[in-house]
Amino acid sequence: MANISLQAVDLIRTDGKLSEGLVPVHKRSSGLDIAEKAVVCDAETFERIDYVFFRRFSDGRSSQVAAYVVDNSDERLDEKALANLHLQVWLQGTAPLLYVAWPSRVDVLACARGPDFWDGNENRYNPARAIAKSGKRNHQARRSSLETALL
Repeated sequence: MANISLQAVDLIRTDGKLSEGLVPVHKRSSGLDIAEKAVVCDAETFERIDYVFFRRFSDGRSSQVAAYVVDNSDERLDEKALANLHLQVWLQGTAPLLYVAWPSRVDVLACARGPDFWDGNENRYNPARAIAKSGKRNHQARRSSLETALL
């Protein structure tokens, strides 16, 4: 079943298909170039990353990693595990953002700035932004929330 929170930010379409640029990590996808395959293989080493979201260009430029995505709609990962994953992704330096999809929201964690996950000497879950799922929001408002989170 498609994650409704990921639908709210247009990463999964309402028909359940993945949006352009969203690539599953644990299922081999055809049509990826060698650079995208390498990124997907790297993401797979984290074991908890479910998708890589690529920004793709129509003018022939190589795609860029926009985010790693964790489907945590079943809440299998607690905040401590996600804080540790955030630290690992931040240290790797490939993905500027980490999206964590919960049953009712998508948390956006920054991985391309200072370590905002440190609290004293402890690693903690600290999303830069939470985007709540709402059935009343229109497509443009959802897209605007996602674009704002990327800034």
